[in-house]
Amino acid sequence: MQYFEKEKIFYQEELEEPEKIKRIEEPKIEIKIDPEFIRRLETVAKVIGGDYGMKVNIGKPGEGSYFNPREATIQLDPLHIKEDPEKAIFVAGHEGSHRAVSRSPQELGMKEEKIKELYSKLGFGYFQNVIEDAAVNDWLKEKFPGMKPYKEKFYDKAFKEENALILAPEVQRVIQQLGYIPKFVQYGSETLRNWHKGEFSKELDPDVKIALDKTIDKAEDSWETIPSTKYRNEKEIKEKAKERFLINTRDIWSEVEKLTKEDKKSEERRQTLQEAFNQLPEDVKESLKEKIDKAQEELKESYQKGIREKEIEIERTEKEIENLKKKQEEFSGQEREDLEREIQEEELKKEKLEKEKEDLEKKQEENHEKFGAPIPIDELSDREKREIDKIFEELPDEKKKEIEDKAEQVLEDFEDQINKDFEGKLNEEKAPSHQETNDEEKREKEMKDEMEKEKKEIERAKRELEEMREKGMTKYDETYKELKPLIDDLYNKLRRIFRKEQLSWKKGYSTGAKLDIEKAMQYEADKTKYKELWMRKTLPEKKDYAFSFLVDLSGSMNGEKIEETFKGTVVLSEVLAKLGIPFEVKGFSTSFSENIKEYKNFDKKISQEIREKLEKIPREVGGTTPTAEATDKTEKNLIKQKNKNRYLITLTDGSPDDESALRKKIEDIKKKGKIKQIGIGLGLDADYVEDFYPSSVCLEKVNPSEEEKKQGKKDFSEAISALLEDMIKYPQRY
Repeated sequence: MQYFEKEKIFYQEELEEPEKIKRIEEPKIEIKIDPEFIRRLETVAKVIGGDYGMKVNIGKPGEGSYFNPREATIQLDPLHIKEDPEKAIFVAGHEGSHRAVSRSPQELGMKEEKIKELYSKLGFGYFQNVIEDAAVNDWLKEKFPGMKPYKEKFYDKAFKEENALILAPEVQRVIQQLGYIPKFVQYGSETLRNWHKGEFSKELDPDVKIALDKTIDKAEDSWETIPSTKYRNEKEIKEKAKERFLINTRDIWSEVEKLTKEDKKSEERRQTLQEAFNQLPEDVKESLKEKIDKAQEELKESYQKGIREKEIEIERTEKEIENLKKKQEEFSGQEREDLEREIQEEELKKEKLEKEKEDLEKKQEENHEKFGAPIPIDELSDREKREIDKIFEELPDEKKKEIEDKAEQVLEDFEDQINKDFEGKLNEEKAPSHQETNDEEKREKEMKDEMEKEKKEIERAKRELEEMREKGMTKYDETYKELKPLIDDLYNKLRRIFRKEQLSWKKGYSTGAKLDIEKAMQYEADKTKYKELWMRKTLPEKKDYAFSFLVDLSGSMNGEKIEETFKGTVVLSEVLAKLGIPFEVKGFSTSFSENIKEYKNFDKKISQEIREKLEKIPREVGGTTPTAEATDKTEKNLIKQKNKNRYLITLTDGSPDDESALRKKIEDIKKKGKIKQIGIGLGLDADYVEDFYPSSVCLEKVNPSEEEKKQGKKDFSEAISALLEDMIKYPQRY
């Protein structure tokens, strides 16, 4: 079975549009957690994961507990720790063991197309996660016997009841809303029950029982296939992970897949009933209505019970706050302060409970709107199933396809939701969810459509250029035509950055998501290399920019310098406009009434009117150089922009009229730290920018000869293009 290829991994992602972030007021207090306990959690994660640079951080109350694979850190919610410290220890150990022995399909050399094919199938990712959790926990128990009591307590509680599902409460309510438990979920939960207790539940779905009986021996083989606990060997870790994957895929998946097909049939029946209930015979309708009403009442009671439990906890918390306030009146000094902190913690807990109660009420409405009334598919009689199937078969093909697609989508969304609780959270390269796969396919289609649109746009532009040539091109048009290859090349480079088309691994970290084999080999001879053993995947962050270009139009700029500066302005304007990055262009000289003139502002898009204004730049040189005043006015406008990376770029060929004022202004902007300043010196006399600006570029010749270009010198347009690319890729440098 050719699932794997040696050391051949491809990555491609598309930059999403910046999300609108809902900002909430941060809690004014911090919950105190014993520092010794935090150190204990950190030690557990480090030692078990074999990653001695890994950190365990305490986040803000209510933010949740999770692993950050990019930073190789575990964050724990202080509320979770306070509610159940022993569970926090188990979480740290369990996630640490994922770090130690779990490896992604990509890391195992699995082909990308095969990953997509397998993980797009309903239930495949879920059952893989279930068996991987069992293997990880067995390795943890064997390697660190002291973790066994925490593991036992966690799973004893989880499997206290017969037919228990290892699912979050909100997911279990979705099951109630559907009206049936998907068989592949029953299979996963019973597999874990057998791993933990050595037995299944007494009452099982017949199909699930058959699948379990056929595969449990192979499941045991899989979770017992773990690397040595006596030494760490990355090669063995990968070999064992690959073997587990092959056992799961070759020997187990076919039986689980049969269950998923039954689940799809169940969901198709549910969808059919919602579409065509009235087409059923009267006696069948009456029978089904009783079952649906009963299920609806049970679901309503479940929500009411959950809401009432929250209300009771809120009332209990309110009483505790009241008691603490009364107690506080009897004390002063440190004891009073300690009680105040306890009151604040209880108030925060109350807010959290109120939010959970509100969310539960909303979820009740949302689930009903999304799934409709619960239909107990598992309780249908054979006749009811036949009647529903008969209606389905009589539907038009288009309607059948719609029901089949909707049924699959409901179950895929459900699986994505439960996989969030099971996925290897230390594993950045986890397989894609159904949603991610669907989104990727959608993005690929959008990209193809966009490319086709761009192709048509290019053809249109060519025709327009030809028409311009016939009518008489303007200076801007001629410059654009001359520099179009440079503009297109720069645009494509920057677009790739924004689309994250190329991802790579960066070496030299003390922690990370992938072991550097070369450094690991060196480590055997040089133990100081332990800080460089890991690699991290470089993910370009979402970029957020605004540019102010301040062009020196004093008399000394006349001639070649202003002509080349104009060319650079055309390149910058066209590229930034195509990328949708806000920018403005201003000129400064004492020949202007206010010493500064605006050619394009942030609010205006590139248009024929703006191009005509920019075209005037070479003709408006004169006067002297009021750089300080122009910088001051530009800063005040640029600071209003809300972008993260704001650049003020001054293009000049000589010293300012008032050097002291400019130096003071530049230093003032630098201290504020909100704007990045760059000076671009043009010509032999412009090297002063190196002394003035935090970052600078000097070009002795703005238009070097062909011989000089062969020696590596760039003309102004090429230099400004390279600078723009660097500013966008590495804003932290400026």
